[in-house]
Amino acid sequence: MSPLLPTRKVNHHLMGAMLALVVNTCLIMVMNSLIWGEQVKSENHDIRLSFRQFRSMDEPKQPEEPTELAHTTEQPAISKLPMPEINLSVSKISPVQAISLPAMTATEFSIEPSLTKLDLTLANSNSSVKANMASGLVSAIPVFQLPPQYPPRAKQLGIEGEVILHLFIKEDGKVSKIKVISENPIGVFAQSAKRAAYRWRFQPPAAGQSPWQQLKISYELKK
Repeated sequence: MSPLLPTRKVNHHLMGAMLALVVNTCLIMVMNSLIWGEQVKSENHDIRLSFRQFRSMDEPKQPEEPTELAHTTEQPAISKLPMPEINLSVSKISPVQAISLPAMTATEFSIEPSLTKLDLTLANSNSSVKANMASGLVSAIPVFQLPPQYPPRAKQLGIEGEVILHLFIKEDGKVSKIKVISENPIGVFAQSAKRAAYRWRFQPPAAGQSPWQQLKISYELKK
């Protein structure tokens, strides 16, 4: 039995050496794998970092858009004003009362028989006007005449009167100058008499005769 003991010891030593070798080999391999993995990770990490750096350098930075602050102002509320009410009232107009005028008849325009007699009818046949040439003055024969107009105000009030005029007769028979010698009542019939005399036409005065002529115009209302 003794010769076998050394053999067994040798086998045990060999097996232990082999196990140790295997374990060491495994440890070495594990360590190598760990070291290799760390290197790979570090290389990958460096590449990623560099790529990001290049990318960030290539891309230009876009300017940031300024933020606009919107200022909104509230509009004041417009209150509706009530429309004013308009009251239109139409007053009744009473009819104008008729004005009663005195009854008048046909109008006559006459000159004294000692001179030339003229019979004229006015457009409004409710008054008469008589024109008389005063004696003692040279008279011209009328060749065209229009009846004087009775003043409306005097006719409404029933006023009568007379006017005495001095007329200057030119060579063509027209009246160039008129002088009012007398008027009764004053300020009523003078303008009407002057307008009528300017429209008349007379026969020119003869040689040596005075161009002045006196004319009396009477305003009377027919009864």
